[in-house]
Amino acid sequence: MSFKIKNLTSIFVIAILIIAWELLSQFQLINNFILPPPHKIFHSFLVILNSKELIVHISASFFRVGIGFLLSILIGVPLGMLIYEFKIVNSALSPILSLIKPIPPIAWMPLALLFLGIGNAPAIFLTFISSFGPLVFSTYWALEDISEDHLDVGRCFNLSFVNRWKYIIIPATLPKIVD
Repeated sequence: MSFKIKNLTSIFVIAILIIAWELLSQFQLINNFILPPPHKIFHSFLVILNSKELIVHISASFFRVGIGFLLSILIGVPLGMLIYEFKIVNSALSPILSLIKPIPPIAWMPLALLFLGIGNAPAIFLTFISSFGPLVFSTYWALEDISEDHLDVGRCFNLSFVNRWKYIIIPATLPKIVD
């Protein structure tokens, strides 16, 4: 099936579902209070869009997500580097991180609300905790995947610790960390 036909089929199915939903609402076969008809939802969307309220809420959400993700980058990536570079840090933090990693971020919500209250802080914390573990582990695994040939080149040139990180390790791992 070609891409164009597949897209047209998808659009057609969605249009049929919306029409059926509207008809079911018009004939009172579904509760309009629980599931409002599409025309009311579209009208409400236009009202919110004209009032600029949507822009305010979207920018607040971007702020919370941005701060949480930035904090996870600032803490998670260096922590992954420390775990890779120093085996004592690896042996000290790996059990804790392995214990925290499988906990779904939504499970942290009651604790976030309890300790951080209502407002921006719980949302920032949940964004942080959602991206922190994956960033730490992807950084560590990217560093583990560095070719020994790359590291041998650094040894041949007697690169210092800082130059080894600057010229070999960071350029070799950055694509994998970002991925």
